[in-house]
Amino acid sequence: MILDKYQLYGEIQNRGYSSTAKVTDESGEIYFIKWIKGIDKNSQPSKILNNKLRHLKKAAHSSLPKIIEYEWDEIQSAYCIIFENKNATSLEENVFEIKPTHFLKGIEQIANCLQQLQQKHKLTHGDITPANILVDENFDFYLIDFGISDISATLSQSQELEIFAKEFASPEKWDRKIPKGFSYQSDIYSIGKVIEWYFAKNDINEFEEIKQLIDKSCEKQPNERLNYIQFIEDLIKITQNNLFNSDYYIYTSGENNEQLINELNDNNNKIEVWSNSKNENIILLDIITNSFIAHCLWIIDENELTIRNFCNKIEDENKYSRVSKYGKKFNVPLTFTSQYHQIDYHNLTPFLKKIQKEKQHESEYRKGKKEITKELKFFKDLLTREMQVLEKNSLRLRYVGFEKKGNYEISFKIQDNEKYSKNGLIFSHIDKATPPNPEDFEFIVSETADKKQMKDPMEFSGVAYDFNTKTRILKFKDCEGLDFEKIPKNGYIFENISKQEEEKKRQLEAIRKVEYNEVQNRDLIHYVFNPTDLQGKNLEFQELTNVYQTDEKGNDFVYSFNQQKAILNAINREPLTIIQGPPGTGKTTVITEIVFQILNKNPDAKILITSQTNDAVDNVLDNLLEKEIPIVRLSGIRKPKVSLQKHTLDRKIEGWKTEVKKKAKSNWNLYKSEFKKELKNENLIIQQIFKDWLATISSLDENSNINQKLIDSIRVIGATTNHIASKKYQKYNFEFDYVIMDESGKATTAEALIPTVLAQKLILVGDHRQLRPMLTANREVEKWLREKFKTDTDEFDSWDDYFNRASLFEQVITKIDDDYKSQLEECRRSSKDQVLLTSKCFYEPFGDEAIKPVERPKEKEHNLDLKIDSSIIFLDIGNSYKSEIDGNGSSRNKLSAELIPELLNGLDRFDKVKNYTIGVITGYSAQVREIRKVVRNEIDYRKLKNVKPNNVVISVVDKFQGLEKDIIIFDLVRSQQQTLGFLSNANRINVALSRQKKLLIIVGNLDSILSAKPPKDLENTNQKPALQKYLSELKKDWIVKNVKQIF
Repeated sequence: MILDKYQLYGEIQNRGYSSTAKVTDESGEIYFIKWIKGIDKNSQPSKILNNKLRHLKKAAHSSLPKIIEYEWDEIQSAYCIIFENKNATSLEENVFEIKPTHFLKGIEQIANCLQQLQQKHKLTHGDITPANILVDENFDFYLIDFGISDISATLSQSQELEIFAKEFASPEKWDRKIPKGFSYQSDIYSIGKVIEWYFAKNDINEFEEIKQLIDKSCEKQPNERLNYIQFIEDLIKITQNNLFNSDYYIYTSGENNEQLINELNDNNNKIEVWSNSKNENIILLDIITNSFIAHCLWIIDENELTIRNFCNKIEDENKYSRVSKYGKKFNVPLTFTSQYHQIDYHNLTPFLKKIQKEKQHESEYRKGKKEITKELKFFKDLLTREMQVLEKNSLRLRYVGFEKKGNYEISFKIQDNEKYSKNGLIFSHIDKATPPNPEDFEFIVSETADKKQMKDPMEFSGVAYDFNTKTRILKFKDCEGLDFEKIPKNGYIFENISKQEEEKKRQLEAIRKVEYNEVQNRDLIHYVFNPTDLQGKNLEFQELTNVYQTDEKGNDFVYSFNQQKAILNAINREPLTIIQGPPGTGKTTVITEIVFQILNKNPDAKILITSQTNDAVDNVLDNLLEKEIPIVRLSGIRKPKVSLQKHTLDRKIEGWKTEVKKKAKSNWNLYKSEFKKELKNENLIIQQIFKDWLATISSLDENSNINQKLIDSIRVIGATTNHIASKKYQKYNFEFDYVIMDESGKATTAEALIPTVLAQKLILVGDHRQLRPMLTANREVEKWLREKFKTDTDEFDSWDDYFNRASLFEQVITKIDDDYKSQLEECRRSSKDQVLLTSKCFYEPFGDEAIKPVERPKEKEHNLDLKIDSSIIFLDIGNSYKSEIDGNGSSRNKLSAELIPELLNGLDRFDKVKNYTIGVITGYSAQVREIRKVVRNEIDYRKLKNVKPNNVVISVVDKFQGLEKDIIIFDLVRSQQQTLGFLSNANRINVALSRQKKLLIIVGNLDSILSAKPPKDLENTNQKPALQKYLSELKKDWIVKNVKQIF
């Protein structure tokens, strides 16, 4: 058996670099098989061959047999390709059966095929001979072995293989003295030789026109040969001149006259085929001639054209104009006759069916435009609704006193008042402002609650971090803009929602720009929403010659094949590429290398590094600084990391001002004494000019026009997806050659469009196996969406699918051609066991490549002297305490929360932990509050040696995406006893179980989780939820019953 599914159907034929045969599957279907010799399995050339074969599979054309599959054949020890089997034989075998008119029209088909694939895919054939041109019963020509010879010539590890048929190969293929020229010029030569061979074989005297065509195609120097346009034009002239008698007769019935028939026979007609009629035996079409437009039926069974009616073109100018513009010409010279004779009439059905199929594709394209409109309308409605309820759901508090704590902290005593925000909203606000990935907030403090009556209220930014429900004290830290003299003793605190309103408006503006084509690259926007229209194009794999990243030892970073593919795609493919980066596979490293490579290729390129989160932007920019790449970090309320603060726009301006003033003073001092002597009286004027110049420099700020020049001089700009559209940057002409969007799987369509409309080329980096973007966190908006769902369910099977809809990243990566996407597959973040489990449970089941653990030095492991020799530990709490549900429907479990301080105390025994970061995560906000309360009551960090508060973060899973910690403690709280609840979401669990670099401790009820009912979408399958699969793979000695069994 071949590939465990095919059997030979005839003998194997050997030819140079390949072997061929026919095979059949179990159902009796016949296929054509080709084995490629000279390439070893699992070698670098084998990977390149796979990429090329995948590309060839996508290079669809009516004159190319379809590639069914390709794989390594262990029996033949060679790669094999399975093609659809055309009911055709080679031109070599049928040369005497094919008449010149059929032959020349077939050559035109082949030339059109070669031209299209060269233009669209940069593909050439490389070995055109009569043996690999097939002819079917309708005299349609097909090319086989497309591009295979060049692949073999390039990659073969067996030098003795004969690659080309020398009789038809261009001289530059075998004579190195002749310049190579473009690849397609070799194919032009071979076609010319095939034409010469055909007429010689049939002993037909070549007409002068044909002889000239052969001579011009077979020039010795490649640059002197015809190109495809010239070749096809000359060939069409030959066929239209009817040098050979045409046997293509069409019987025409119905309404007609002699003038119409004569014009039909001019062979200068166009046709437009309409969609299928209800009768499958009929094809509707319109034909135009020089003077007429005819409405016709093609009767398939009768092989007959019936003219229903016709009129002069001036009587239906709109229809005539449409067919003239969009219609097709007949594929062969035809002779129309209204007189019936006992002859074989030409069958137009295949040609008309082909046009029907093309028309259907155009219809699908228009449907795609409708889907774009529908998607944009959904987000417009959603954003409008959110803006309507924004103020109602913002923080609004009445306070009756405040206390100052230094210059950057303040606490307010909050009055319990039904008119203002409840405790739940206060805690929700604190959660949003708490690391990781904290949101930025601004506040307004006023003596009155009536905003219209407010006079010069005090505004400040800060982080609300603690609220005591008994004392009703709300504490703020890291405050900026506090003016204690302006704070009334009693008053009101309002969340300043202008920032959130502005963010919604930016998304709405991006949508408007897409609707009105006010974008940097219209083609990019089309392909983002219609990724299936982006056809694959061959890209020669070449290893990176210059690598700019270094490893920890200072050596050039060694990139894997997939990483190199991602980098090369980003540099060379237009206008869109997509990179899937599972946890710990080096997305930041690859993004940084892409920036270096772009700037090496084009030092003038303008690049935007963007992401939903500030951390993702900062990480890339930090790497670039090491190589002294000029950058600007655009930031809002929240400051970027310390290393980047001097690279913000205002600091850049200050630095530029300081440098210019320093140079001005230095230059002035250098020439001041000479000026005094030579200018005397004018010296005072010169001094004043100098002072004015310094004053002008000092007055420059973000609003100065000269800053556009400064922005233009910077090659790389970093900003979050939303902040790049801030009003304060509207005066800058932000246009980018490349936009690299990290964590794009977390962004909604509306959020992703903000930087996309600024891009010439877009590189999306993300992971659709992690959390999808949240449409809204507002309960009132969610309720509105539920009502909307009832009338908008045509695309979505359930409310969960509707609410948790795919990000733009996921929509693109699941539809785009494989040539444009790549997956990073080497993980350096975590231990071997952690990587293998993540791959097996969250990636491989969904068709992704396996993630491979990279061997790492022992110092990268946790190296803690634990009783369990593992990097994964499950602490089983049993059934002794069941979870509770709070008033907001969020789950909590006091027993598992109480184990967190024990685990922290256990970790504190090890000196190494003082250098480790710790993340405590759970799926529910109620449990986060429970854990924080228990840790606050039971842990005195002053008494701990190694675990310090600034190294411990307690949060929900959803805020941890894109982050990592040395040690992760994952508290598995469930919503109900019979189901997994949130824990059934594979994407969420993937995030939770892949944040650790050294050690993962899972806390939960093992038996209860493993026995929980599967979600509805898995009920009738044999598949387990991802969490159950993960836990069932744990080794028995990794599971403990109490903390003492760990430490």
